[in-house]
Amino acid sequence: MREHTHTKLRIAWAKYPFFKILLPYLIGIVLADSIFIQEKILGVIAFCLLISLIALHLGSRHSQVSSFAFGIVAFLFWLVFSFLWTYLRDERNLPRHYNVHLSTKGKPSNEFITRTYYLEEKDRYWDCYSQVLTQMDSNNLQPVLGNLLIRIPKSYSYIPMSRDIYQGKFSLLVPDGAAAPYEFDWKVMLHRRNIHWITYADTSLLKVIRHAEPDWLETWRIKLDNAIRNIITNARDYPVASAMLIGLRKKMDPELYRAYSATGAVHVLSVSGMHVGILAGILELIFGFFKSKSRTSRIIKSILILCIIWVYTLLTGASPPIVRSAFMFTSFISARLIQRDAAPMNILAGTAFILLIINPLDVFNIGFQLSFGAMAGIYLLYEPIRQLVSTSNSAIQIIWKIIAVSLSAQLMIYPVVGYHFHQFAFYFWLTGIISSPFSFIILVGGMVAIPVFLLHIPILHFLYYPLIYSVRWMNDIIAWVYTLPMGQVSGWWPDVLDSGILIIISILFVQWLMDKSNTTFRYLLMTLILFVTVMIIHEYRDQRKIEIIATNNRNHLKLWVKHQMTLIQVAGDSTLIESNYAAKYNIQSTHIIRIDGANDTYKSGPLKISPKSIIIDSTPITWIAKSSDTLQNKPNQALLFLPKYWRNKANKKIRPVTVYTTSGVEHNSIDTIFPYSKVNFSKKDFVQISIQ
Repeated sequence: MREHTHTKLRIAWAKYPFFKILLPYLIGIVLADSIFIQEKILGVIAFCLLISLIALHLGSRHSQVSSFAFGIVAFLFWLVFSFLWTYLRDERNLPRHYNVHLSTKGKPSNEFITRTYYLEEKDRYWDCYSQVLTQMDSNNLQPVLGNLLIRIPKSYSYIPMSRDIYQGKFSLLVPDGAAAPYEFDWKVMLHRRNIHWITYADTSLLKVIRHAEPDWLETWRIKLDNAIRNIITNARDYPVASAMLIGLRKKMDPELYRAYSATGAVHVLSVSGMHVGILAGILELIFGFFKSKSRTSRIIKSILILCIIWVYTLLTGASPPIVRSAFMFTSFISARLIQRDAAPMNILAGTAFILLIINPLDVFNIGFQLSFGAMAGIYLLYEPIRQLVSTSNSAIQIIWKIIAVSLSAQLMIYPVVGYHFHQFAFYFWLTGIISSPFSFIILVGGMVAIPVFLLHIPILHFLYYPLIYSVRWMNDIIAWVYTLPMGQVSGWWPDVLDSGILIIISILFVQWLMDKSNTTFRYLLMTLILFVTVMIIHEYRDQRKIEIIATNNRNHLKLWVKHQMTLIQVAGDSTLIESNYAAKYNIQSTHIIRIDGANDTYKSGPLKISPKSIIIDSTPITWIAKSSDTLQNKPNQALLFLPKYWRNKANKKIRPVTVYTTSGVEHNSIDTIFPYSKVNFSKKDFVQISIQ
């Protein structure tokens, strides 16, 4: 039997150590977001696993220890650790988190001093993401911790700035959740940014303690924006240039924005990893005079590149996507100095691991997924795609390299885009070919044109033209692609399994193009057959599915039943069904029925619906629709409690949008309550009962 020495045990984890840590770490984060386990139990389990790891590690020096056993224990440790760490990173579990007093009769009851750390401009509000510094409780000021989203109306004669400090009285609200399956869930999105309360500021009770003056970075950002506005006077093109060069999101032409979104090119409108990558490539060329292979010259070159990248990051507003990208390139360049042959995928996994240590729930962020997905695509697929075209013409080779970078990134992220935005950009490959070289020209053109403008050199105004015309032509071409047949394919709803299979198909397809191997082709064909089979199964299940949806989102009561390819609205104050739910199952408006009359009924197979009840296989399901409604004496029935508040005479408060079964029911009392077994009790503001 082979002896596993201390050295050999480490070699088993040496090639991709961060990747092997990242996999269980990601699983733990996903589990922590889905289920609840007491932190004390998790802490004990993590401690026991850590002791086991240490014992295995030390024991490997003196005995035969299986590296497989070591790997299993390490996998479980990182899984449990990430589960526990995700729980501890929730600000609501901090001992000094601010107290929340719910308002009565609309009167604000929370008095805070806050500082804004991030600002977003919306149509009607300034969204001020703030940190609560101090809370006034019983006439006592106490330092506290916690985040709060303050929405300040634009009608207020005040334009907030980052780092502003406010004092005010606030009515705290829980953010709106999803009104139905597949709808946007604002509450979950904010939760993953560690924000659990919002407030709509009453400006009469808001006092600005400190209005921060623009710092030197913000001042330069304003100067650069003014320079871009003067160089590009076209109202359609200027917002695109401002967004791409300095990260300012101006109001764009709506039709042009739809064209970018539908064709899969919307990512070029914000400063992200692609822009940082282009900048890094330009800097590599500029600092190419460091020809020496000495360590000192490499260090000087790397420091210069990193300094410029981070100044550019701060100058463009230091938004989360560009900070992630800058951090990623910092890791790559640092690793290149330490170990020149380090595996890129291991560096990428290490960067992701460090960022997820800082904020575990960032893994659910679309920008995080797109950033790391694009980088993984470049490292996995770029070289095979680049080798498809071989020419002695250096200009063509450079253009093809740019195209290969775009294609390799797009082939990895288009399933992610489909999963989140439910559309497939059929011409994503074409817009990738278009946007990559134009982005390069726009960035270089901006680096030339803006200094010429700021230095007031009229004789060099012709240097504006590359920037002006590259932005104009890119907009024109993207708008033209949008008008092509199948320019936008909507109604595509891949799930996690579909997206994973599509990514594997992309990798196998590129590999087959490169090696033309029969083995690779067989794997590709098998994966394609698997994908088609999964799609057919999903379509078959979707068409036969019967389920009940109940929601009381924003005090709008709705209750409807999906019976195969028909939607029956049973209760609600609106005839509108959430658009995403109907689109997911491709249900036409002619197949949406409303049951509102006293004699209206719907009967099909085991299902019978009336305005008062839903009967499935002789099992009645009734609901409490108003706070004044009382329970009927019908034992062994399923009950849906829909109003915001409902109490019986025993003063038992029932959570809204919840399903219970009852036994021995008397008027206004419940003897036995337990959850209905077929209900999906996720962290949602709706109930989803699967019948078939």
